[in-house]
Amino acid sequence: MNVDLRPSSGPAVRVGDYVSALAWSADGSRLAVGSLDGTTAIVDDDGLVQHPPLHEFGVTQVAWSPTADLLATGGQDGRVRLWSAADGTVLGEVTARGWCGDIVWRPDGAEFAAAIGNEVIRVATDGSEHLRHGAHPSTVACLGYTPDGRHLGAGLYGGVWWYQGDTKPTKRFEWKGSLLALAIAPNGKWACSGNQDASVHCWRLWSGDELTMNGYPAKVEHLAWDDRSRLLAVGNLGEVTVWDFSGKGPKGSRPKQLDGHARRVADVGFQPLSTLLASAGADGRLCLWDPTASRRSLLTALQFDEEIACIAWSPAGDEIAVGLADGLVTLVEVDDGRR
Repeated sequence: MNVDLRPSSGPAVRVGDYVSALAWSADGSRLAVGSLDGTTAIVDDDGLVQHPPLHEFGVTQVAWSPTADLLATGGQDGRVRLWSAADGTVLGEVTARGWCGDIVWRPDGAEFAAAIGNEVIRVATDGSEHLRHGAHPSTVACLGYTPDGRHLGAGLYGGVWWYQGDTKPTKRFEWKGSLLALAIAPNGKWACSGNQDASVHCWRLWSGDELTMNGYPAKVEHLAWDDRSRLLAVGNLGEVTVWDFSGKGPKGSRPKQLDGHARRVADVGFQPLSTLLASAGADGRLCLWDPTASRRSLLTALQFDEEIACIAWSPAGDEIAVGLADGLVTLVEVDDGRR
C-alpha cells in the first residue's frame, strides 16, 4: 500500500503552552485545542483562533458533541464547562473537588459525562447537571459509553463501575489495580482498560468473561479500537502492540509489535473506517502503520523537531491534527489513494 504523509497547506497555530488535548467537530470543519496554560482555542479553515476564558492550572480535556455545535472542556481547576462553539458563550458549568480526568459524550449527543476527582457528573445539552455519581472510593480516571448509549462505564482503582440512568451502579467489573484508560469496542462486545500495573485487562460485555495481557514495560495509558472492533492498539514506551479480536479473540495469542519510536508513545489512533494506524511519540515521530500487513507494517513516517503530545484523526480520515509540546498545532495530510 502506498501512503504518504505531508504537512498540510492549511493553517498552523500556536497556543500558549504544551498541547494537552485535541478534538475535531463532527463535520471536520473545526478543531478544538486545549493547552496546559489554560487556553481553549477553536481553529477553523481560515486559521482563526477563539480564546474562551481560561481553565486555571491548565486544560485537561476537550470533547466535541457528536450531533451539535457544542464543546465540553475540563481542567485541573475541577471545572467542566459547556460552550457554544459558534460564539464562545458558556452554557453551563459544573464543579467538583479534584481535576477533570475525562469527558465523553453519549453517542446520541443528548448528554456528556465528566470525571472530576472521585465523582462522575452527567450534563445535559443546556449545560445543566442532571445526575452525579459520587462515593467512588478513588479518583475516576476514565469513562466510556457503550455504543447504544445505555450504559456508562467509570474506570478507577478496583475496576469499572457501570451505570444505567441511576445514581447506583448496575454492575461492577473488578480489577485489583488502578485503571488509567478505558476503551469500549465499537460493536459493544469488549471493554478494555490500560492499567497502572503495566497490563491491559479486557472484559466481554455483558458476560463478564475476562482476559489479561501482561508484560508491558510501563503503565498503559493509550488504547484505540479500529471501527470494526477487530484490532486493539496499545501504546506504551517505545512500541505499539496490536491485538487481534477477530475469530476466537486474542486469548492465547501474541500481539503484533510495531517498533518505530525511540521514546515513549504519546498517542495512538486508527483512521476512520480503516485499519491504518497512526502513532505519535515523544521522539517527535509520527508513524503510519498497516498492522494487517504480513511483512512491512510501517508505511511511512514524518519527523517533527519537537515532542508530539497528542494527535487526532479528522472525521474524513484525510488529515491528522498534531499537537506539540511547544504549543504548536499543525495538520498533516494523509494520501492513501482513496480519498
